[in-house]
This record gives sequence, structure tokens and C-alpha cells, in this order.
Amino acid sequence: MFIDYITLMLINMVAGLFLLADYVYRGIDSSNQRPWIPGFGITGAIALTTGLHMTFTWPVIGSFNIAFGETSVLFGILFVAAA
Repeated sequence: MFIDYITLMLINMVAGLFLLADYVYRGIDSSNQRPWIPGFGITGAIALTTGLHMTFTWPVIGSFNIAFGETSVLFGILFVAAA
């Protein structure tokens, strides 16, 4: 069975960027920052896991593995650190 990693990573990136926009709009001035931790953590974990898997196993033909895999790893690290 083939799992389309690029679609999963792009959907995850869109969800993370919407979460970040909502955080900047509503949550950055809030005194209670705890509700944002699971969203940033889950989004970052998915991005980090799929990015590392794509970087090490090369499931897609061509250089898309490097472009999408390493970018997803960076995105995942940033969001896990934000969590």
C-alpha cells in the first residue's frame, strides 16, 4: 500500500499554519497558554515523523524527498519547540 506522504505533510502544514494564525490572533496575549500545547505538539510530531521517514527512506521518486522531507523536519522541530 502506498501512502502519499506529500499530501499528508501539506495538509498538516496548512493545519499548523492555521493554528499559528489563530494563536497570534487570539492567544498570544492570553495569560493561559496551556490550551495551545496539544495543537502545536501534535502538528509538530506529525511533521517531524513524516519528514524524518521521508528523508531516510526516500518513498517518492526524484528529489521531492529532500525538498519536502527536510522542510517538514524543520517545521516539525519549530512546532514541537513551540509546544
